[in-house]
Amino acid sequence: MSDRTNYFPNPRGRSWLMQPAELIDATFMAWSDAQPGFALKNKTTTLGAYARFRLTLPAGSKLVLLSQAGAASESDTYRGAVIEISDSSGNILAKTADYASKQLLRLEFTVPADGAIDVKFRGKAGEETVTAFYFTRIVSAGEDEAFFDMETQPIIHFQ
Repeated sequence: MSDRTNYFPNPRGRSWLMQPAELIDATFMAWSDAQPGFALKNKTTTLGAYARFRLTLPAGSKLVLLSQAGAASESDTYRGAVIEISDSSGNILAKTADYASKQLLRLEFTVPADGAIDVKFRGKAGEETVTAFYFTRIVSAGEDEAFFDMETQPIIHFQ
């Protein structure tokens, strides 16, 4: 087992750690200690919640964002791709589908030359609905193969 670095700054939604740079129709909050993660609580009936983190990562690095989406019913709709990664000019580097329920989401990307990326999380539509994201990590590509095998969970150092 080796040490790995998690470049995602606030995987548990703690108030004293980095907060989203932008929230639209959302409250960002910690989730359960039993299921470490964060949640977006929606404030509108027609659109889902939106949170954007602006991160600076090692330029040229090949990284993977991993997150487990919380439960959703078949009729739930999201504000767009559940998770999207873009560069500082808005060019999409990686994105998921527009729906996820209890799924491991994996986005592989290369950090642009300026090191700046935006990670966007989108929640379900419907007033007061909550969309949770568990075990969110950004790690080096190739180090994520056993990520969700809790028997061999690597030691993670937070950047």
